[in-house]
Amino acid sequence: MTVTRYPGLEFIHMIEGLISPAFAAFIGCGPGGFSGDRWIPEVDRHAERYARDYVERVLAPEVSIGTSPPANVLVGLPTWFWLDGWDGSTRTTTVTAPWGDSLELHLTVRDVTWDFGDGAPVQTGGAGQAYPAESDVQHVYTNASTSRSDPEATYPVAAALHIDVVYFYDTHGPSTVDPIELTIDHALEVGQLQAVLSW
Repeated sequence: MTVTRYPGLEFIHMIEGLISPAFAAFIGCGPGGFSGDRWIPEVDRHAERYARDYVERVLAPEVSIGTSPPANVLVGLPTWFWLDGWDGSTRTTTVTAPWGDSLELHLTVRDVTWDFGDGAPVQTGGAGQAYPAESDVQHVYTNASTSRSDPEATYPVAAALHIDVVYFYDTHGPSTVDPIELTIDHALEVGQLQAVLSW
């Protein structure tokens, strides 16, 4: 079977009342076989859908927020943060499109917006570095999350990952689609040491 694509020709195809961009292809199956035009759904749309599915099914359950110290975080001392489970480097996966061809997806963290949950300005940076390395994502809390009335209260730390998506299709690529955002949450308890005088 031979497939000749015409990537320069874009059409609007009506499918069940929905307008769906596509490109045209001519398919020939040899002597006496089928030959004719075939609609190939827009590759960008499918690449973005598969990338989002990969983020939701694979990356979201794997990635969490690591801290040092992991517990007993104290007011006035630096706390280090990082992404645990993904350092932000490129992750690659290959999927099969509905029309049978393969799409190779490359996902890379462009940057991370860190919200430390205490009302301080958010910090945009990278994925941080796991302990024992000193992470470049750090924050010093000035107030405890806990109190006498609520000794187990926590700060809602959040890391918003902005993920760039590049894909390769057939002999074409790299091509890009809209970035994907993934937010990871972490409840962090921050306490405060009290000096006790004894006579």
